[in-house]
Amino acid sequence: MEVSAAQASVLWGGTIACIVLRQQMEVLDTTDLYTGHLRVRRLTVRPAPTDAPRHLEVVSRRNAVAALVYDPAADTYLLVEQWRAGAQAPVVELPAGVIDEGETPEVALRRELREELGAEFVNDTATTEIYTTPGFCTPRSRRRIGR
Repeated sequence: MEVSAAQASVLWGGTIACIVLRQQMEVLDTTDLYTGHLRVRRLTVRPAPTDAPRHLEVVSRRNAVAALVYDPAADTYLLVEQWRAGAQAPVVELPAGVIDEGETPEVALRRELREELGAEFVNDTATTEIYTTPGFCTPRSRRRIGR
């Protein structure tokens, strides 16, 4: 489900403005810097025909799923606390995980919820897909709401 600015305004109780910048980047070259659990590439790009080329690094990994899970019996939302390398500390977050090779997002989400919460996901309602860090990462995360 795509959420429009008008719908988001109702959901989050505020005004949302979208400024559209029509910027084109010409990719001149791609170089692999590292391949492992993640893949890091250096792109040589030219923002406009008259601009000098510049370098950007891009991190690639598998897409992910996450869910905002409501437990009506406890009248609470369920989150998990996990140690994360980027923060080098425990982080409270939505239950989430990467989509394994050959898995659908729905199967991956059910697996992650069993692993992280010991719970089954029922009555899921809304889905949206977002780039989590589009400035330098390729993965998209599918988000669901349910109980």
